[in-house]
Amino acid sequence: MTRELQQLLAALEHQRAAVLKKLAGLSDDDARRSTVGSGTNVAGIVQHLTFVESKWFEGIVAGRTPNRGRRSMEVDRSVSLRALRSEYRSACEASNEIVASVGAAPAKGAWPAKPAGWSNWSPNDAVNAGSSVGEM
Repeated sequence: MTRELQQLLAALEHQRAAVLKKLAGLSDDDARRSTVGSGTNVAGIVQHLTFVESKWFEGIVAGRTPNRGRRSMEVDRSVSLRALRSEYRSACEASNEIVASVGAAPAKGAWPAKPAGWSNWSPNDAVNAGSSVGEM
């Protein structure tokens, strides 16, 4: 694996650990409680980040059908915080494996030609996508 990919994984792991740290000690109700007008809550963020991991790494990088998480930040009451945490960790592990496999494969280019659903796309769009990342 290249040094750049090692650095990418280190940066991702740092951010992922910060997300999981926010869950530490929260009950299911606390994780669903919003303190902002938009209704955003920690459980919803974790569910959405699971979707993002799957969409980018399983879908775009590996070319498979992403199937983890939900784009929505509204978490069904039947989904426990333990399940959300487990699915997020599983998606992160899958992402790491994909990055490692890309690092071991011959270089094919850094970006796919165009993610599905985007009519006009360039690598700069991936950097500047902000909240539209999940809208592909």
